Amino acid sequence: MMHIINRNRLSIALLLLSIIVIIVLAERIMAIQGLSSSFFDIIIIPLVLITLSTIVLIYMELTNSLHEKAIYNIVKPSSLRFNNNDYQSLINMLTEIIFIFDINKKRITFISNTVENILGYTTDELIKHKNLIELIHPEDREKIKELHALIEKQKENKFFSIPVITIRCLCKNDNYIHLEMSSTPIAKNSKVKIITTARNISERIEMEEKLKHSEERYRYIVENSYNIIYKTDKNMCITYINQAVKNQLGMDPEIFIGTHTSDWVDWKDEQERQEKIKQANFKNTQFKFNYKMQLPDQYIYISEIAQPIFDKNNRINGWLFIANNITEQYITQKLLQDSEKKYRSLYDNAQVGLITTSIDGSITYMVNQKLVEMFGYSRKDELIEKPSLNFWANKSDRDHLMSLLKDNHFVSQFEMKGLCKDGTIKYFELYARYNPNMQVIETNIIDINDRKLAEDKIKYQAHLLANIQESIIVLDTDGNFSYINRQAEKLFGLSSEFLYKQNILDIVNLPLEKLEMIKNLVLSGESWQEETSFLVNNKDRTFMHRIDALRQDDIITGITIISTDITELVETRRKAESANVAKSQFLANMSHEIRTPMIGILGCADLLEQNALSEEQVENVKIIRECGGQLLQLLNEILDVSKIEVGLIELNPEPTDITDLLKKCISVIEPSLRDKGLDLKINIDYDPKQIYTDQIKLRQIITNLLYNAVKFTHKGYINIETDWQTTTDDKNWLYISITDTGIGIPENKMPFIFDPFTQGDSSTVREYGGTGLGLYICNKLIELMGGTIEVRSQVNKGSVFTFQIPVDTVNETMHECLPEQINLYDDNDLFNGFIPISVLIVEDNELNQSIVGQALSNYGFEVQAVNNGLECISILKRYSFDIILMDMQMPLMDGYEATQIIKQNKNLKHIPIIAMTANAMTGDKEKCLSYGCDSYVAKPFKTEQLIKEIKKFTNHEYLRKKATHHDSNQLIDSLIPEFIEIMREMINELDHAVKTKDKNLIKSISHDIKGTAGMYGYTSLSKTAEFIENAATEGNYSKLPILANRLQNNFENINSEVS
Repeated sequence: MMHIINRNRLSIALLLLSIIVIIVLAERIMAIQGLSSSFFDIIIIPLVLITLSTIVLIYMELTNSLHEKAIYNIVKPSSLRFNNNDYQSLINMLTEIIFIFDINKKRITFISNTVENILGYTTDELIKHKNLIELIHPEDREKIKELHALIEKQKENKFFSIPVITIRCLCKNDNYIHLEMSSTPIAKNSKVKIITTARNISERIEMEEKLKHSEERYRYIVENSYNIIYKTDKNMCITYINQAVKNQLGMDPEIFIGTHTSDWVDWKDEQERQEKIKQANFKNTQFKFNYKMQLPDQYIYISEIAQPIFDKNNRINGWLFIANNITEQYITQKLLQDSEKKYRSLYDNAQVGLITTSIDGSITYMVNQKLVEMFGYSRKDELIEKPSLNFWANKSDRDHLMSLLKDNHFVSQFEMKGLCKDGTIKYFELYARYNPNMQVIETNIIDINDRKLAEDKIKYQAHLLANIQESIIVLDTDGNFSYINRQAEKLFGLSSEFLYKQNILDIVNLPLEKLEMIKNLVLSGESWQEETSFLVNNKDRTFMHRIDALRQDDIITGITIISTDITELVETRRKAESANVAKSQFLANMSHEIRTPMIGILGCADLLEQNALSEEQVENVKIIRECGGQLLQLLNEILDVSKIEVGLIELNPEPTDITDLLKKCISVIEPSLRDKGLDLKINIDYDPKQIYTDQIKLRQIITNLLYNAVKFTHKGYINIETDWQTTTDDKNWLYISITDTGIGIPENKMPFIFDPFTQGDSSTVREYGGTGLGLYICNKLIELMGGTIEVRSQVNKGSVFTFQIPVDTVNETMHECLPEQINLYDDNDLFNGFIPISVLIVEDNELNQSIVGQALSNYGFEVQAVNNGLECISILKRYSFDIILMDMQMPLMDGYEATQIIKQNKNLKHIPIIAMTANAMTGDKEKCLSYGCDSYVAKPFKTEQLIKEIKKFTNHEYLRKKATHHDSNQLIDSLIPEFIEIMREMINELDHAVKTKDKNLIKSISHDIKGTAGMYGYTSLSKTAEFIENAATEGNYSKLPILANRLQNNFENINSEVS
């Protein structure tokens, strides 16, 4: 017996373990599948209870078959509690109440202890209760009775089903709870027992009630919503639609049920709507769409939002739509859009600028195209959502505008300075309104810049006229005053109020005939001006009066009288004339100072050229002569310009052979033509051959133009053409044209090509050099001769310079009267006598003394030199000389004064005096001759020129044969000791001047050292002296001691070499 019982217990234990596993797996499945707790309550728990009940019944039956008393003990709690601990513990683990009802005995035979946890009663209290039906809610007692009747009716059938019922049961605390009762019949033989499990479902009932109320509330909301809410399946067939469709569309909901949504959408919108649905299906998202809905008798406009409905597999199985009839809104919006379009057109095409901004100016909401253009922008998006403060040139103007708007909400004719895109400032006029509803500033802007500038110009002109130094008077055609400025009031000493009431005849004391003449002249379109002087504030003032006609639309409306005080101008003119005289003297002095060193340079070159030289020495002499010639040419050009500016150039017409003149000009450029490989083309009109003109100036013009043509031409040719024309007034014109195939002149430089110091461009200066004076001098000389010059040119093609001058022809009589040319004596026959000629050189420059003296000594002259006029007068008292060479500018006594003294002395006046001066200005020669000089040579001069002049005052029989030439090196060597001695003294003087910071003395001595050292070929010494001179000029005294020390070192090195 015990064996059987133990085996049954083991089977029951395995069943219980299985139940526990089922519960655990069920919870895992719920967690994975996301099922609710109701699934566990409804499915799993009843299954477990049924299984458990079956286990209990099986156990009871087994026990009954073993011992009848054991059955009693099972249904008796106390027996169960003490004899069946395992089963009791298992049952107590359940949350449900377990009843066992014996149909035959018609009483409850077992109640689990869980009843106390649920109802508050103990098991004994319930079993001993006389009438348990009283614990059932009166309204639910009928359910119990019906259940008992059903059981009683089917008890003969061992296997029958008992429905689950829900009742309300009274707890011990007098509260009702909801119990869900599930019953299962168990029959054995003729005995039937009912095992019932009762679960407390009060919370579920409460939740269901709440859910029911919530569903009712939401259903109420949906059914009474203003929005049309409908539901479709996944194929877009309508399955539900609320009552709002009747309110909005006047159609019953039943009409729509079962129809497809496309049945109601206009075909034009359906395609786009399907695309929206397709995208929403793909993305699992909602979409919004507006469309035209087709009803039986009309079209309306719908706006709807669609939300997908998902199944448990997260797939769309339907759609929920919320829709609204927006027909009125659509029509209104369409009307607004049409209105806005019309307004926008007016707004954008308005001829004034329109702008709407925030109050603080931080955002620009709206502008029109006119405003965009006003401020120099291209597009509206450059301004939209940008700060409008950027439009204001002066932020204070906007602050002022805002203060006005704060008080009045509207401001008109407000002027502002606007800042345009490109940074320019323009004037604008504003009409601004503050819109409090929208919190914006609406502004109309008018461009008044032209008007404002015109007003400012008028104000400025009025201010100028009022304050100008000229007296301005405007008369009408009858002579009445219509305008006078302040200066006119001062001039006449009368007020404008008085003069406006007067006629010019009442004010001006002039003969009537003259006034009438002036009036007729002016009214005929001519101007009249006159210079007069009269007292103003007791001072003599000079005025220039100009009278013109005042015209408006070619009609004379009045007369203007402008009186300019030219007193200072007259005085300036007088001073300018005096300055011109001073300038001429300055140029004469500068000519002397600049030309003096040329004597040394070219004189030494002449001496060296007369000796037998090596090839290297010949080349060096050539360089000296060429550089000296270039310097002389530059000097002559500068002096020519100076002469032109002060009007000192005079024409000296003479008979000229034009062919011969051209040959001489061509001979100058022939070497350059050969060197460059250029061709020369000549086309000369040989009739007439002889003309009467200034030969020297014509030759200068032609030579200069030819020189430029060759200089700027690298390949090709030079062409010279002459032509002769006689005009109707019997005036003869010579045309000369010079063409080249050179670099040409840029078109933008053509207007300035005849200006002084002007060349094509800076690169021309760097490559070709020159001063830019040649064409200027040519033009001025041609103008002086009464002609004109013009130029045609193309870059890289060449240039054509053509000039014309008036000339006279030379007839036979004039030709016969021409003086014969004076032939120079051949150098070899210059001196044939044997008596030496004594020459006194009066020259303050020791170097020049040495060079001139050596040159004359080479020709056999006896030479003696003195330093100034005083020494000259002194030596003449003791010695006699055949010729005196007199420098005209010397210290203590100059050459002019010394010459006068000599010529006034009856014992000395017979001695010929030849003036030597570096001055080359017109009138210098005449001045020297007027002081008593017998002849004149200009420095620098060649030895042959000096000999030519000396020859005029000597007889051949007294000349001795020319001496043998000395070697040029011997000349230089003979001068070196003197150079060293003079240079030492000058450097000592310079050192003292540097220590005392005597600026003028430093400049003077360093300048002399620079020139002297350079003449002797000591470049380093000359350059250092130049640095000292520049430093003194700039006032940079800190450099002077260092440079003076360097100069001393250079000199000592030279001294060491020569010694």
